[in-house]
Amino acid sequence: MRAEAPGMGRVGRLLLGKGLCEALLLVAGLGVLTWVQAEPVEIKMPTPKGFVAFTVEGQWPVLALQTRYPVASVAYRIPHPADADTPDAGNIAIAFYDVTSHAGRSAFAAPPKQYGATAPVVETRGGWTMYRQVGQQGDTPYTVVDAKRTKLAGVSVSVRMVWPRRGGDSVDFEASMDRVLQDVLQSVHAGVHTPRR
Repeated sequence: MRAEAPGMGRVGRLLLGKGLCEALLLVAGLGVLTWVQAEPVEIKMPTPKGFVAFTVEGQWPVLALQTRYPVASVAYRIPHPADADTPDAGNIAIAFYDVTSHAGRSAFAAPPKQYGATAPVVETRGGWTMYRQVGQQGDTPYTVVDAKRTKLAGVSVSVRMVWPRRGGDSVDFEASMDRVLQDVLQSVHAGVHTPRR
């Protein structure tokens, strides 16, 4: 299962922060981005009024990148040793919605897709509205969490994280994946451009 965000398409331009230039290998012709750095990195996505920044692990491969609004987005694979030799993988997608446009407002306002017969459990944590549920891909159940937040440098932001729930996974694994999600959510912050005089 892949954490897909609306608007993902061709590879675009991304403002990079904290010395990431030497950590990024970009093969634009193939639309492939690969991280080669293991340190956490801060990524800054330009917005109509400034930027929204977030931090991810440097070894997370980029799966998709779309930097054009009304919906800009980036998705990463979250590597885990248990994923080796399986089609299962954890993923996270961060989307940025220009809510001054009809398309951006509509995409952000759409409720998260429900997987299965049980509606997502809704909670609020740290300014984020979160929707948690279990989905299924093939024989593998996945935890699916969608989080939404408004009013960050002129955009609204959503984060979707999914990870496989295999029989050997423990409560500790679920808790560790939830900590990964919370770390990303807590890292999200905005900066606003100030006019030059």
